[in-house]
Amino acid sequence: MYDIDNLAVNNYSQANANNCKDMVTMVALSIQQPWSSVGTQLQSVRDEGADSRFLWGNKANTYAYLQTHGTQLYDALCEADTDEERMLAALQVPGLGLPKAGFVVQLFSGGVGCIDVHNLRRLSIPATVLKISMKSSQATIERRTQAYMKACAQRKSEWLWNSWCKLVADKYPTHWRDANHVSQVHHTYLTGE
Repeated sequence: MYDIDNLAVNNYSQANANNCKDMVTMVALSIQQPWSSVGTQLQSVRDEGADSRFLWGNKANTYAYLQTHGTQLYDALCEADTDEERMLAALQVPGLGLPKAGFVVQLFSGGVGCIDVHNLRRLSIPATVLKISMKSSQATIERRTQAYMKACAQRKSEWLWNSWCKLVADKYPTHWRDANHVSQVHHTYLTGE
């Protein structure tokens, strides 16, 4: 699943700044939402822009930031030499904490991953690993980012992707045929293919 679908999303996200902004928008829309609803939400944002009802709370701030700074974010992600640099670039986006910044890196270049609530519970990872305040010093942000990346590295990005897709498929069988279906829609939501 990861080898096919994550690579397809990486290629899409790296193709140009607009695709990258689209991917980050999808990541933001997935916050506190079932994965099965994200495709519909993304289409609403594409159709209605800032007027989409799915851009509530920090999601509106994320969207506004991407409209103004999306090209700079894309450039930073492309020019980064390490996943940590990509994480720190993604953390500049309002509304993205460590898990979703990790998801951005995973969707952009295949590294890190998303330790969401599902993964936090099933892997017995302390919630403190996910805590970060962008008001902290740069040194603290870098330490917290490194701790998060270490937690992800213990499982590997591929394992986090594949096992999460299986978990979601098993938990919501009325929405998903199987884990492959959960994995495939990452790309489908972005491209319609």
